[in-house]
Amino acid sequence: VEQLQITLSYVNSNLNNMTRLREIAYKNLKIILGIDINDDLSLVSKLEDLTIQNMDMSLTKSTFNLSNNNDFKMAQNFEQQRTLEWKLERSRALPSLSASLNYGYNAFDKQFTFLDNAKYYNFSTLGVSLNIPIFSSFQRSARTQQAKIALEQAKTQLTQTSQLLQLQYENAKSEYDFA
Repeated sequence: VEQLQITLSYVNSNLNNMTRLREIAYKNLKIILGIDINDDLSLVSKLEDLTIQNMDMSLTKSTFNLSNNNDFKMAQNFEQQRTLEWKLERSRALPSLSASLNYGYNAFDKQFTFLDNAKYYNFSTLGVSLNIPIFSSFQRSARTQQAKIALEQAKTQLTQTSQLLQLQYENAKSEYDFA
């Protein structure tokens, strides 16, 4: 009972204070408008109506586009980078085939006679190399797995960034509506 009496007196005290502050606010408004403090002043419009009339609600009706946000673009680029790194590590297990061709002329003269009817001998070489990776002491597999884990982390980071930006947008929209 005593606690309720204390709460009631606190509420009554705050009510009286707000009533006094309201009278002071009316007097300040009269001074700002250039009216005598003792004159009567009646307000016709409510603050809520004026707020709704003058507030631009188109900002809260628009949809949030993640692709325009730099943080989201950076997270997307990071995910693409990790995807390419994973593909690179996977491609190291593939066989590779390379070829080379060399063709030329030689003249085996004792003197340099470039255009003086020197006899030239042609030569050519062809080389083909096939590299088939069979065993790499599990290092290649470990690197591929690390790249896959890094890719999954990048995907998780992209999802978190997307959700965080959406939450920040909703929060900013809510604060705007509240204001």
